[in-house]
Amino acid sequence: SQQGLFVSMVLFVQYVRGYPCVVPITEIREAEGLRPDQLKSLKKDVINKQLNQYAERCEQAIFDLTASVQEWLLEHNERPLSLREKMLQRQEQEEEERRRQEEMEAEATKRERIRIEHEIRAREESNASGPGPGAQGDWLTSGKQEEE
Repeated sequence: SQQGLFVSMVLFVQYVRGYPCVVPITEIREAEGLRPDQLKSLKKDVINKQLNQYAERCEQAIFDLTASVQEWLLEHNERPLSLREKMLQRQEQEEEERRRQEEMEAEATKRERIRIEHEIRAREESNASGPGPGAQGDWLTSGKQEEE
């Protein structure tokens, strides 16, 4: 399978006095095919992290850094979606969200039905055993009997 390169960028490095014990200034320029969150992750999790580690040891970092950035770019080399693919992906996500919502509503309805059935059964069992002494039903019944 033919693999294309869908991402690219220029890593600008400006050396500062005290390098390699001081972290150089870096900037990502001309980035293509990368989302802002990916660029932020690359800068924070790869570039800054590695430069800080090397500066703590006062070691040259740029050669290893460029290799790490190249590896990261290859790992994130994804063909951008066409507008149609984005639309289909969004529709799939919306459909999945609708299905999840329907499942949650069905589950809530089922729990409510079970709760009502238990309540009805409890009332039926209570009525089947008859009212206890001093219950309103006994008073009405006993009052009518005394009058007759």
